[in-house]
Amino acid sequence: MTVQAIPETITAVLRPARYNYAQVCIACDTRWCTSAECLAWYEASVWQVCHRCDGFTFVGLNPCGCFHGLEEASPESAAEASRRVLPIRPSFYDEDAEPVRVLPRRWAN
Repeated sequence: MTVQAIPETITAVLRPARYNYAQVCIACDTRWCTSAECLAWYEASVWQVCHRCDGFTFVGLNPCGCFHGLEEASPESAAEASRRVLPIRPSFYDEDAEPVRVLPRRWAN
């Protein structure tokens, strides 16, 4: 398995969007949120690559539950995580085999 460290310049900008694709706030689950509290939380938040899924959003074939490969962190744990060496590809890929393609049920026929 090939691994690679995250450059320090990238760890400073690791942050999910404040709204998901449907424009729902990730802090309070309100569409088009304009709350000052949510904005303050978001601006002060620190993020790191998810320690469960290594940023791939899946653990095996199960969704991880992180924010698109990121998780909120303390400044100390984010600094420690920035030194972590991460895999280039998910661990469930066998280097000698073709990647497993999981299709939604409607496309599997």
